[in-house]
Amino acid sequence: MRTVIPVENNDTLAALRGFLTQLLEEQIVDALLLPMETPAGTITPALVVDPNLLDAANPLAPVMGLNAARVAGHVSAREPRGRVGVALRSCEMRALVELVKLQQASLDDLVTISIDCLGTYDVSVYTEMRSNGGVDMAALLATAHSGELAPMEGYAFRDACQMCEKPHFDGADVTVELFGADLTAGIPVSLPDEMATTLGMEPA
Repeated sequence: MRTVIPVENNDTLAALRGFLTQLLEEQIVDALLLPMETPAGTITPALVVDPNLLDAANPLAPVMGLNAARVAGHVSAREPRGRVGVALRSCEMRALVELVKLQQASLDDLVTISIDCLGTYDVSVYTEMRSNGGVDMAALLATAHSGELAPMEGYAFRDACQMCEKPHFDGADVTVELFGADLTAGIPVSLPDEMATTLGMEPA
C-alpha cells in the first residue's frame, strides 16, 4: 500500500519519529535499529526497544560515520532475537543485500525500512556545521521536493554521495519516499497492506 504519514506544524522529523514509534507500540517490530542523536549531538546507529527513546531518533540527519548495514548484519545474526526493524539509507540497503549474499547477514527476522537519501557529510564536516548554526532542515527537505540534491553552501557531500546515482532503493519492506514530495505536508510511504491496517493507515 502507498499512503502518507501526515505532518503537523511542518515538522517532518517529528512525523517520521511518530511513525517509527507506532511500529514499536503496535508490536510490528520488537526493536528498531536507526540513527540516534547522542547528548553530545553526534549521530550513531543504536538498537532501541523503548518507544519513549525515539525522541532522539534522527534518520534525516545528513551524516554518515559508518555504513549501518554492517551493524544490521551483526544484529540479524544474534540468537535469540526478536523482529527488528532496520532504518537504512539506500546505499546501506544495497550493502545489506550484499552481506546477505555473503551469508554475513540474514533478512529472516528483519523489517527493512529504506529512507531516500538526501546526501550525507563526513562526521567532521557535520560537526563543523553544527557549531556554525546547525543543519538547515527546511533547505534540506526542499532539495527532496525538487529532486536537485545540493550540499549546504560552503560544504561538500561525502565523496561517495557525490558519485551516487541511486539515492533511493526499491525492494524494502517499508519505503519512505522523500523525493518529489512536499514533506511539510506529508511523507509518502509504501508498506505491506497488513502493516498499514495495523497502523490504521489508508491508501493515498
